[in-house]
Amino acid sequence: MKIVPLTQDRIKDWLDFFDNKAFCDNPSLQSCYCTYFHKPKASIADLPKAAENRGYAVQLINANYLCGYQVYDDQNKTIAWCSVNKKQNFFRTPAGKTDDEEVLSIMCFVVMQEHRGKGITSAIVKKIIQDAKQQGIKIIESYPRKKARTPAGAFHGGYEMYKEHGFVDCEIKGEKCMRRYLG
Repeated sequence: MKIVPLTQDRIKDWLDFFDNKAFCDNPSLQSCYCTYFHKPKASIADLPKAAENRGYAVQLINANYLCGYQVYDDQNKTIAWCSVNKKQNFFRTPAGKTDDEEVLSIMCFVVMQEHRGKGITSAIVKKIIQDAKQQGIKIIESYPRKKARTPAGAFHGGYEMYKEHGFVDCEIKGEKCMRRYLG
């Protein structure tokens, strides 16, 4: 398994993942292309068609607004994705907006069904922490749903997994989240 940042030269792999693999077991989310938090508040039912979001995602990637990590298997195929970026680069987040450039937001995970339960999201979080320290980022924020019972409901990542990585419960402007403070 290899965890690498999304770059423009990896867009083809990223699109293949979202076009063909990402939501095979949850087709209602297939049109998202990880653009949901880059738009004004809307319901999933209000999301534009897949082709529109796909094009928007490519624009966001090229402008460095849609960032994150791709996970490749031993055959060099993308098997997972995590959207993570500075909080200010999202149009909205589950814990509101902030102008604090030091906050890195872990927004969502997509792991192919057959690769779930193998520690991939935990490995991604470990990589995010490592890279954030190297980049001088002081705060990483996450938005797990404590009562999530399905993979689709746990798309922000698992509460217990974040606790294992040193995240603590926080409330930002009345919204609950978890944060990891880096020294």
